[in-house]
Amino acid sequence: MLDHDAALSAGMDMARAGREPWPPPAWPDVPTRYLLCRDDRFFTPDFVRRHARERLGITPDEIPGSHMAMLSRPREPADHLEHVAMPTGAPSE
Repeated sequence: MLDHDAALSAGMDMARAGREPWPPPAWPDVPTRYLLCRDDRFFTPDFVRRHARERLGITPDEIPGSHMAMLSRPREPADHLEHVAMPTGAPSE
């Protein structure tokens, strides 16, 4: 409900999702990554690996943690995001 309400308050047309095709004609020209949490029991690692390979054509990055790793162990996802966002060779603080 909250996402729906936020989208409406931002002026988004929620019915649009039902009318427009998915996937879009092409992926945006940005790197695509998928962060797999190895202890997730909702989206199991085998499912995620297969899904990322079949739908996105990529191998997911993996970290320890469950479905809500950003709440239960926020350091690991934050460290991973910082690592992939840094240009190669850039110093890390």
